[in-house]
Amino acid sequence: MRTSKFLVAFLQEANQDKFNIKLISIEEEKGPKSILHFKTLTGEIDVDKKERAEKFCNQLGDFSTEYERINAFVSKQVKLLQFRSHELADDFYAIGAEISRFSELLKLTEIPQIQHFYKKISEMIIN
Repeated sequence: MRTSKFLVAFLQEANQDKFNIKLISIEEEKGPKSILHFKTLTGEIDVDKKERAEKFCNQLGDFSTEYERINAFVSKQVKLLQFRSHELADDFYAIGAEISRFSELLKLTEIPQIQHFYKKISEMIIN
């Protein structure tokens, strides 16, 4: 009740300067300093969860270190695999280009079946 009486008296101030001075002079209410000081309508807050969480984290042991090591290894290997796959794609393209040139050379032999055969192989490799 004290707060509401103070609030009513505070809001009824007609002089703007006095109102501003009162507004500046009000002390802020400070909340609890730790979770152990919180209160609810039914009583204290259950803080066992904090202790249980701390116990769980302490029991993890080397899990996070091992997880980080495995994750770094997998990441490195995937990047290496990606690099190798790009190299392999480049090699396939180069092979297809050489077979295409070979197909063009076969035009001179005037054997259309062989020329078409190598041209199809070239297209299959490149595409």
